[in-house]
Amino acid sequence: MRKLWIIMLVIAVCSCMIFTSSSSAQSKKPIRIGLMYDLTGTYSPMGKDSQNAATVWQEMINGKGGIQGHPVEFVSLDGQSDPTKATLVIKRLIEAEKVHAAAGSNATGVALASGAVCEEAEMPFVTASSSEIFEYTLKPKWSFRACTAGWEGVDWGFGSLNLLDPKIKTIGILYQGGAFGKALYDMAVRYAPMRDLKIVAAEKYDPNGTEFGAQISTIMRANPDAVCVYTADMAGPLAIKQMRKWA
Repeated sequence: MRKLWIIMLVIAVCSCMIFTSSSSAQSKKPIRIGLMYDLTGTYSPMGKDSQNAATVWQEMINGKGGIQGHPVEFVSLDGQSDPTKATLVIKRLIEAEKVHAAAGSNATGVALASGAVCEEAEMPFVTASSSEIFEYTLKPKWSFRACTAGWEGVDWGFGSLNLLDPKIKTIGILYQGGAFGKALYDMAVRYAPMRDLKIVAAEKYDPNGTEFGAQISTIMRANPDAVCVYTADMAGPLAIKQMRKWA
């Protein structure tokens, strides 16, 4: 069977907040940071990794005396991979837990909903969503993305295809059927011609799905030289596994 290049782009960068640490004793009031990562639901693999990374960061900062003598204290709640539920969670962190800042959600839709609440409350909020739709929609003053932009990931993928095989000219795209996947697909439409690539087929998938035969079949009938998969969940790798029989 012919060789088929498959490129998977996963944006799963942990949120990061950079502070100046101090070696003085932690004798001041704690800085309370609300964590609202998706610990359950579709995006829980990324959420759990991000929460673990935040815990390591907390230990490092507090081990050096905190932030100008203030120890960092986390208040962690589950965003549940759901924009509506996340809105209630972020309100609880702001209104009941009285956090000084918040960080959370790698999922674009959840981050958009949470960011809107933080903007209204003038609460600093850091997200690991990679989609520029975050800025375009919110036009934020208090919310920030702490990761590579979506267009950079898309263009990197196309550049990798050029390096793998300069003869690659046609591509198929399988993208997550959510705000994240749609944003990356829109970027692909824009940047593919700049890399002398033509999109011959594009299909979206259910991030909670387990069977992707229909989408894969449609893409493969277009006979692309390569397939790009834009994913932010566990369904994407499963789709690639099912796609391998065509390679």
